[in-house]
Amino acid sequence: VSDDIPFLLWARLLHEASHRYVLAARRVLSPPLARALTHPASLAATKALLSQIVYESATAVAYLGLQAYMRGGGAAEAWAEVRAKFWRVWVDGLAFFSATYLVVFALPHYSMQVVVDNIASLVFNMYLSHVSHRKRGPPVPHSNSFCPR
Repeated sequence: VSDDIPFLLWARLLHEASHRYVLAARRVLSPPLARALTHPASLAATKALLSQIVYESATAVAYLGLQAYMRGGGAAEAWAEVRAKFWRVWVDGLAFFSATYLVVFALPHYSMQVVVDNIASLVFNMYLSHVSHRKRGPPVPHSNSFCPR
């Protein structure tokens, strides 16, 4: 339920906003430009980008902060957790959800989008749980070699 209701509201907001956008674009823009910008693939890509920037950022902050808070940390500990882990989670979410959101937002109605998003979110939430319970420490240096030294 924690993912269902927020994403349902988000998908509905995007669905309604895209209808208004399509109507306005068709009134104001030239027909070829309006067709290109209001094509279902263009709309799905725009919704995916907005979801990554706004929705995923907000949910990652909420999830990481609440997990730290529920483990007994106060507000300062929750904020430290978000600062330490947000960017890694956000970049990993960008890689995971970019393709997922293109499929999700290509579906014709937002009620179907919620179902597909929640199936994908089950997988990503397992990863988030793993990250949120990992100890904070110095960043792990990246190596170009697969062989341990």
